[in-house]
Amino acid sequence: MRLADATRSSLRELLVAELAAAGTRAREAGCPPEVLAELLDVRSGSVAEDSRGPDRE
Repeated sequence: MRLADATRSSLRELLVAELAAAGTRAREAGCPPEVLAELLDVRSGSVAEDSRGPDRE
């Protein structure tokens, strides 16, 4: 499925805002930046795997 450019742009802006807010909350809670980076890396990898579907590798 291909999203329209305007939709893709809006989603990107939303995701960036959500990540920034999550980063701020984590820093305020005392979470080190290295932990945030590792969590983002792990989650990004799992999203990429999910997008390939069960029959794709």
